Amino acid sequence: QRSRLQAIILMSLANALHFSAYELGRSAIMAIFTSDATGFDSAAITLATGFVSPFSILLLWIHRNVFDRYGPRRALLTSTVAYSLLLASVAMLLQSNPPRRVTQCSIVLLFIAKNAFVQLLAAQHWSFLTTLLQRKTTYTSIIAGTASLASTLSASLVSPLVQYLQSLTSVILAASCILLVTALVSEAAYALAHKVRRLQTCPRILTMKR
Repeated sequence: QRSRLQAIILMSLANALHFSAYELGRSAIMAIFTSDATGFDSAAITLATGFVSPFSILLLWIHRNVFDRYGPRRALLTSTVAYSLLLASVAMLLQSNPPRRVTQCSIVLLFIAKNAFVQLLAAQHWSFLTTLLQRKTTYTSIIAGTASLASTLSASLVSPLVQYLQSLTSVILAASCILLVTALVSEAAYALAHKVRRLQTCPRILTMKR
């Protein structure tokens, strides 16, 4: 069914864009985090990593409440846009050259958030995809491979982007913009999935809310 295939392709693209944005953001965040001028030494990474789990639990609790009230479509849109806005707002704060303590707190927040959101968004993309794929595991490796290629490509573009944009915070802003595109693409995928639902070709989609 054409609409079903298009929905799969769109959500696969959203997943790839998400990991592309993640790689851009991760590289820039780690560079700022470990910078002698603005960040910490490498030992602080271990401490910051310890805060990822409690933050992930809080994030999952918020996501679950949105999911239960509005359904998976709104939950995915909300979490993607929230992550994008967080990246953009902190990047703009860092561009204003705040005191070092503010910079450090901000970059720790981004470090924790990126590790929590990457799993949350990916899980939602794959929940949608596995619903539509209906055990056709042949395509899962292709979709995962596409996301991996997108991450690799983004990693190779970090250095040219830093030179072109002239700052690491601008790279974080670029990642934020890619996440907004991700939100639009995933919304389009859900719109097509609801079309499939109306045609009653995918029973599990019947549980999805608008």
